[in-house]
Amino acid sequence: MPERSDIVFELADSPRIAELAVGAPDLTIQDFVDTIRVFEDEFTAMSFEKLANASGKDNLGGGKLVGITLALQNLQLAAEPNRTPAETGTVTTASSPPDGRNRIDLIDTSATFITNNVTRGSFVINFSDQSIADVREVISENQVRTQTLVNGTDNSFEIGDVYQVFNIDQVRVDGGNLVAVNDLQAVISAISPTAFTQFIIVADTSAALLQPADLTIIKQMLAGNATITGDGPWSITVFDEDGVTPLETFSITADKKIRTRTT
Repeated sequence: MPERSDIVFELADSPRIAELAVGAPDLTIQDFVDTIRVFEDEFTAMSFEKLANASGKDNLGGGKLVGITLALQNLQLAAEPNRTPAETGTVTTASSPPDGRNRIDLIDTSATFITNNVTRGSFVINFSDQSIADVREVISENQVRTQTLVNGTDNSFEIGDVYQVFNIDQVRVDGGNLVAVNDLQAVISAISPTAFTQFIIVADTSAALLQPADLTIIKQMLAGNATITGDGPWSITVFDEDGVTPLETFSITADKKIRTRTT
């Protein structure tokens, strides 16, 4: 059972919270289900109402299963707030007036914006004039272009201004559907927002859930590790990441309706 050790449950709140640690890898619905079930079996959780209902995974045949739906019960998924700035420094060159797109430059010759993974969407706080903006473009290690600062005293970057840049942590949740209700069974968001974090929820809108082997084949095909011969019908060979080891060979009929595995 792939229990996740990077999820902490806070049961005193309402809705209750399942908090995913900063920097945690992407989360599958199956791993979330397994983690909830293991936690519910612990002594500290036995006095609380159940955390979730899960349904699905009925076998449809042909190696495909019905997708998982995880219904959180007075529980929301949250990412641990990102409280650590990616870059902290002082401005070394004063910004020019906003350009025609209302953008200005933050320049710090001691910064390492690229190395510290600052990207479009990162959030800048100018503590000297209490203004804020989001990054629109990374120019170099020492320079980023932001939207015009707002909510400050002069809304510009002046020499000596102290700033911090926060990256937005993104976590992908896939492998099924995630829904939630509160303690009165009213529908609520399954996600509790936190500072400088985002969840990317990939909903399973079809009846089928692919097995891991199928996902591996799709991944390698998308990566270009496959050869295709013929004009219809086609013969396709998919290789592993090394580009040499064959994973599967199959044929597709000219009308594209039938796929037959040959190895």
